[in-house]
Amino acid sequence: MTMTPLQIVDRLIAAVPDLDTRTLALQIKIRLKFPMADILEDVPGTKDPKNEKSKDDDDVVAAKCRTLHVSRTAYYGWLNGKTRPRKAEALIIAKATRNKYKLHEITGHPT
Repeated sequence: MTMTPLQIVDRLIAAVPDLDTRTLALQIKIRLKFPMADILEDVPGTKDPKNEKSKDDDDVVAAKCRTLHVSRTAYYGWLNGKTRPRKAEALIIAKATRNKYKLHEITGHPT
């Protein structure tokens, strides 16, 4: 029987009485269910109207970075799953996505 990563984490959560391990498993579950790539896709990003010649995706990324008040490094760190936003950044993302996601879904930490 092949199990999905979510099924494995659910079994770990159910089987482990240790609070630290359970908390870590819950974080993994949230991150699996809500990848930042999906969340960041919902952040509005429009190309710079002053630069109509450029039709690059870089313009959209730059616009999203301006909307979120973050650097490209932070944006790509979130996008690639290396880091998750902190609470203050998560509030900005929640506002930009019109509260489509809860804070714990964005930060990846159960609250």
